[in-house]
Amino acid sequence: MDKQRAEILLVEDDRSLQDVLTEHLSGKYRVQLASSAKEALQSMESNSFDLIVLDLHLPDGSGIDLMQHSLSDVSDPPFIAMTSHPDVDVAVNAMKVGAVDYIVKPFELGDFDRVVERALQTSGKREKIQKRQITLRLDVSVIDYFKRLASETGITYQNLINLYLRGCVQKGERLNFEWKTGKGSQVP
Repeated sequence: MDKQRAEILLVEDDRSLQDVLTEHLSGKYRVQLASSAKEALQSMESNSFDLIVLDLHLPDGSGIDLMQHSLSDVSDPPFIAMTSHPDVDVAVNAMKVGAVDYIVKPFELGDFDRVVERALQTSGKREKIQKRQITLRLDVSVIDYFKRLASETGITYQNLINLYLRGCVQKGERLNFEWKTGKGSQVP
């Protein structure tokens, strides 16, 4: 993951910590802020993030609920859970729901940097895994489905898959995949 280009959503209701972390992260990353669960949800639905740093206790909701909501998201960014209320059960639950790390406030910025770097490395690994999963799904029954549909419509199955994938990929993103023939292809 190229940290110069990484987009981080910082979800924190404590204004002073929000300011410190924003200033600290802005030198290396693009940072978007949210002060509530509602703002975070809106940002998550309209943007793609490489990492979400999330306070577990927000004035209008739970960070755990936000992580659970994102499980249905295709991009599925990694989460760092933050809390000033250390509780083993909460930490375990956050990790079960999808947090890649858990940090207790107050923390040293050096410790925070290490957690962010590890999480961004996780993000890069997840992207590679997701690309492999898409390729595997296309290699199995989906291609057979599109071949049957192609024989009924007269459109080549590759063109049908391209049309389908264009509808699945958000505008402006690119999806790379390979046909069984080994030819590379890109869907705009």
